[in-house]
Amino acid sequence: MTEHVFMQTEDVLITNARAVIQDQTFALANITSVRAEEYSPNAGVGCMSMLLGLFALLGAIMEPTVFVITGLVFLGAGIWLWSVKHYRVVLATAGSEQRVYECTSSEMINRIVRAVSNAIVHRG
Repeated sequence: MTEHVFMQTEDVLITNARAVIQDQTFALANITSVRAEEYSPNAGVGCMSMLLGLFALLGAIMEPTVFVITGLVFLGAGIWLWSVKHYRVVLATAGSEQRVYECTSSEMINRIVRAVSNAIVHRG
């Protein structure tokens, strides 16, 4: 039986028999489902930075120039860190779920999820 390739990139290979994602190989027969997740890895740091920025802006009452600039920098950095989104592919088996691929490109994640889904359907 020949393998039908659903997706092949430098670090991802999805066929009707296996999924090779980075350095991990999964037998497609053991994969029950696949999904994409969105998460914000720096949300805690972003929140702390925004709080520091707000406190610095409040401190601007005593020393306006230094505290306003510092407050705006921390506030801006916090908002940016809070808003950066990352995406990951999660494979489910009968016994567990594994996060197997992470990146900032939702298109790449969706391509992998679509390829694994198509391979599962093709397998029957």
